[in-house]
Amino acid sequence: MTRRTYVGGVAAICGTILVSAGLLAQEKPYEAMTPEQQAMMQAFEEYRTPGAQHEMLAKRAGKWNVQGKMWQGPGAPAEPFEATSTVKSVMGGRYIIEHVDSEFMGEPFKGFGISGYDNLTDTYVAAWIDSFSTGILRYEGTPSGDGKTIHYTGEHPDVLGGRYAKVTSVEQLIDDDKHVHTTYFTGPDGQEYKHMELIYIRDAAPGAYGEKMKKNTSD
Repeated sequence: MTRRTYVGGVAAICGTILVSAGLLAQEKPYEAMTPEQQAMMQAFEEYRTPGAQHEMLAKRAGKWNVQGKMWQGPGAPAEPFEATSTVKSVMGGRYIIEHVDSEFMGEPFKGFGISGYDNLTDTYVAAWIDSFSTGILRYEGTPSGDGKTIHYTGEHPDVLGGRYAKVTSVEQLIDDDKHVHTTYFTGPDGQEYKHMELIYIRDAAPGAYGEKMKKNTSD
């Protein structure tokens, strides 16, 4: 994409928003619209309005304690670690942003993610950056029928191969105070293996969850 095309695309988006805002600001906006403009406004309203999926994400706002495990390869022993996560709901509940603090290999680790639900594609969307990389990782997720499980596909850096490789992950919503995120990599034999498991427990959750977390780290 050239710079001119990019700037033109931004201008077109801004123009659509300004035209929409101008029409809505009129005393009788819909009477002044053509059928095409009315259809555009209706579609735009559906696209921009948060729904149940956004409400579910917004409930994650707060501080979380994370118990993690990592497997470096198929059959490798689990490597436990801990992290803290702070989540904020932004843009009127349309997105959440997450800040993660942890430590790996004796070094401080910081991560930043943004997640949302795209009404246009009916999928969850997410992006991630951290202090151990220089790329921006992207993910797209499809929810289960009950909305409590999200299956994501995305990418992770294959530094030896000089490329980004496919990664899959599953996010399970246990309740408002607990969710589990499991990531799977593809091994040398072409089979998937569990690479990481993250158990999120809300910081102010009942003590029983703390006991469950201790048991999980001893597995």
